[in-house]
Amino acid sequence: MKNKGQISIEFMLVLIILLIYVQTMILPTINVSLRSVEDVARVGQTSFAAKKLVNAVTNIQLISGDAKQQISLYVPNCGATACTVKCNSNTITFFAPLSPDLNAIAGCPNNQCNGTITAPGSVACNFTLTGPASGLVSIEKKNGVTNATLS
Repeated sequence: MKNKGQISIEFMLVLIILLIYVQTMILPTINVSLRSVEDVARVGQTSFAAKKLVNAVTNIQLISGDAKQQISLYVPNCGATACTVKCNSNTITFFAPLSPDLNAIAGCPNNQCNGTITAPGSVACNFTLTGPASGLVSIEKKNGVTNATLS
């Protein structure tokens, strides 16, 4: 009987040591990984919205006559500093901040991912879509002039 009590006390000590290890080593790593994945997802969604707008403008400009297309854009929530997609005279830019307490991602200096895409040809636009938001963008080519407006 005395040995059975000794085994159960040793088992509880091993179990307590295992729980302390999980609490101090594994859970913090999981939290950092989760925030990193969320950052990459936000950058990807914001970049995708900008590329979707450029592709739609390109498609409209390749059509020889008048044309119109509407696309739906989504810009995610990025915390305190907003993610943005901005269209301003042939230049479409996107901006997505990263969590300040994480390691830097290659290509994103100062924990900010941004990019500039120049639309082919000439497009007249002046709007900014700031997350979290979705918007309907109308791209219209009439008499050789391409306009993009946020509605």
